[in-house]
Amino acid sequence: MVEQKVNGTAGNNLDGLRPSSVRRQRLRHSADPGTLPTVSNFFPLERYFDASEKLFKAFESAYDDRRLDEAFVFGLRYCTFCMDGLVHHDYYGAKKFEAPRVRSKKRLAEIVTKLEHVAEWMDAEEIAKEEKRQAL
Repeated sequence: MVEQKVNGTAGNNLDGLRPSSVRRQRLRHSADPGTLPTVSNFFPLERYFDASEKLFKAFESAYDDRRLDEAFVFGLRYCTFCMDGLVHHDYYGAKKFEAPRVRSKKRLAEIVTKLEHVAEWMDAEEIAKEEKRQAL
């Protein structure tokens, strides 16, 4: 379900009816998973958790400052990196990495919730823009 929410396919697929759908679709393309590093067992898993920490901080900063486009992209990248990248490292399930793994999963849920807030704020911005255009 988290992956569906992140990719905008959750629920009854009303995403196409939201005012910010086009904007978010454009941003999804800029957050293409091909732009994320490929997780390789040749590099220590710690480095990848460090990278995910930087993505999380960038998301939080953008979210707190209501830089919506950046928050949306950083949030998608974090979710994609954690769900599709980190889990493929051979040592991901090791006891040594239990704390960062649990923290990462907790943050995933938090970011998905915040991404919904971002989408709502984007909807409000798009409605305001449209009202402004119609008033001219």
